[in-house]
Amino acid sequence: WQVRWREYESEDFLTEAVRRYAKMLHLMRKHRGTFIVPTYDIDLIWHAHLGWPRRYAVECTLFAGREIDHDDTVNDREEGSKLVVSSARTARLWEDAFGDKWARKGGMYRGEPQEWYWFDRKSAAAPCKPTCHA
Repeated sequence: WQVRWREYESEDFLTEAVRRYAKMLHLMRKHRGTFIVPTYDIDLIWHAHLGWPRRYAVECTLFAGREIDHDDTVNDREEGSKLVVSSARTARLWEDAFGDKWARKGGMYRGEPQEWYWFDRKSAAAPCKPTCHA
């Protein structure tokens, strides 16, 4: 749901997501022990990288100084939760390190999927149209 939208069909958007993933690895190296939260565009690239386990291990060690565990279980969005607090911290660290915003159009949480997504598989699998966000 989070990554099924039009942006994810853009080569420019995905190329920038790869750059942002490298930045995240840099933050993880610099702030070892800090829970760094990826945006959804970065997370998509991270999942793709995980698909190549040997390469992932080598490249994480090269760029982050260690192999990074990917934890998809942190998803509580209540105020004060690990995800909310760590997202705010990641945004501050990102801006301090790179001088740009961590948040990105198309990379942020879009809410829970609408009901049609679960019950209309044909529409859910179809390319996104401008009305998808309505």
